[in-house]
Amino acid sequence: MTEFNPPRSPTSPKMLRFRWAGISSNGTSLNGELMANSEVRARIELRRQGITPTRVGRTRRRRPRIPPKTVCFLLRQLATLIRAGVPILAAMDIIARSQENPSATHLLLQVRSDVQTGAALSVALARHPENFNALTCTLIAAGEQSGRLDEMLGRIADYEEKMLAIRGKLRGALTYPLAILSTALMITVLLLVYVVPTFEESFRSFGANLPLPTRLIIDGSGLLRDFGLPVLLVLGGLGYGLMRIWQQTPSWQMTTDRWQLRLPVAGSLLRRAALARWSRTLASLYGAGIPLLEALEPAGDSTGNRLYRDASCLLRERIRQGDSLTVSLARQAVFSPLLVQMVSIGEESGTLDAMLNKVADIYDREVDESVALLGTLMEPLLMLILGGLIGGLVIAMYLPIFQLGSVL
Repeated sequence: MTEFNPPRSPTSPKMLRFRWAGISSNGTSLNGELMANSEVRARIELRRQGITPTRVGRTRRRRPRIPPKTVCFLLRQLATLIRAGVPILAAMDIIARSQENPSATHLLLQVRSDVQTGAALSVALARHPENFNALTCTLIAAGEQSGRLDEMLGRIADYEEKMLAIRGKLRGALTYPLAILSTALMITVLLLVYVVPTFEESFRSFGANLPLPTRLIIDGSGLLRDFGLPVLLVLGGLGYGLMRIWQQTPSWQMTTDRWQLRLPVAGSLLRRAALARWSRTLASLYGAGIPLLEALEPAGDSTGNRLYRDASCLLRERIRQGDSLTVSLARQAVFSPLLVQMVSIGEESGTLDAMLNKVADIYDREVDESVALLGTLMEPLLMLILGGLIGGLVIAMYLPIFQLGSVL
């Protein structure tokens, strides 16, 4: 296997972005952006590429982020054109002219300019980390070194489509209950702030003791009107502060990720989705010819869960010490017996990437089933919560009227 050299990331904190214009060795006017730690280094890099710079300046403009679906479609179009024999520069021109999104056109022209000046496609894409992640650039670099760029671009597009599908399923499973609960909360607050005070004025004329539920609702309405905004601001500030602390405290993050996997129903869904992403990412990297030791860390990162990231790092260390992937997986509780068994078959038969893809397909189907089950369980529960909040509030406010009618 040839030595694999992934592209260096241009997004180091010490690197700055420069906008440049210049003239190539054949007299063609070019422009684009590059990363360097100073303007002098930017000019040196341009001259090294055979470009005479006429203008180099810092740019602080935040480059727009293109939707992931659009990026996936661009990669698939580029794979198709390269497979058809179209040169890469001409292929980028064709794709850029066909885009309806101006940001996508601008991105393609910038990448084309970098490739025209001698940069590899993986390096040119790595200069746009907001649209092309490190995994995509790594796989493209492997495709360039193996001479199978068109095949690799197609595999990346397939991989990204499946990852988008998994994220969409998880987002859909969580969005519906959150939307229902948010609506119920807003309706409850509106009733307490605007409707309950009207009833309160009417109840004062009764001259009788109010039922306990009604008194609690009226007292709660008064507290919400008097202290609701200050409490909301305090809670918002406290939440923001805790979030910042959480982002800077790895132990808190690990506890949160561990707690998520233990949730009833939702935890099983998240675990299956993480295993599907881990398996598919490792299959894509290993199938592209990237050594297993180098592929394990990106596979762990793709799960979005620190338990799997740490487990992947431990796998790498155990494999470096001489253990097989199957034995190393069996020692980690976060990996399922199904995954261990399929990996064992793949290692024995020399079809590890194919077995990993099958595992990912299995867990994709299980994610679909879990999402359907979660939706089935959540609907009656949400209706019960919504009915309890709104119905209980309405009954508590009409209870004095019912009692008054029975007395009369």
